[in-house]
Amino acid sequence: MRRIFWLFSSLFWALAAGCASADGAWKVERLSQPEGLYPGEELLATNGIETLTYFKAGDPEKPLVVFVPGGFHLARVAYGYPGGDERDFLAYWFDQKGYSFLGASYPTGNKVYSKTYPAYSIRDWGKQVAATAQFSIEENGLSREIIVLGWSAGGQIAQSVYEASQNADLDMSLFVSLAATPPAPLLVEEPGSISKAPNGLSSAPQFYDVFKAYIAAQDELNGHVIMP
Repeated sequence: MRRIFWLFSSLFWALAAGCASADGAWKVERLSQPEGLYPGEELLATNGIETLTYFKAGDPEKPLVVFVPGGFHLARVAYGYPGGDERDFLAYWFDQKGYSFLGASYPTGNKVYSKTYPAYSIRDWGKQVAATAQFSIEENGLSREIIVLGWSAGGQIAQSVYEASQNADLDMSLFVSLAATPPAPLLVEEPGSISKAPNGLSSAPQFYDVFKAYIAAQDELNGHVIMP
């Protein structure tokens, strides 16, 4: 009887420790930086998962604005590229108002990442964003208040990033959905619109054509080329 009690007691504490580890804030480490990164970008590892970040400092007393990109994109859509007009991108306008800005790109099939992570989940995504926010805050002496902007598929992490922010002792005072997917399960464009690529990631090449059409429309509206 004592052996049975000891076995179940050990199992209970092992599971409790595992849950605490799973729910705790992720660790962030600096990696060797690959070629081709833009100014302000840095490749980090959050619990071993590569994360492309971009940080621009503002007033340390104001909340940190964290931009989360949508499907198949990097956060570069919010802060631009070398040679582009920074006024065409969201980060510039937050900088004008004195807010620190963090772009946190989840691992896609983009060549900036050395490998893919097919098992990466919505909960992982939220933890990754909270971990990179915490890292930027502690590195730069910022307020622990954050505002998260979820664009397109980035809207799916509203709940998971809130939970992860609490575990990281951050105050997520606002989540803004930018034309975003609601944080509800099993929402896709239509059956068959997203398939599985050979590398284990999702594939939907038709979205790139739609995005290019949107960019062309923005070019016409603004009277100049935003993204070549």
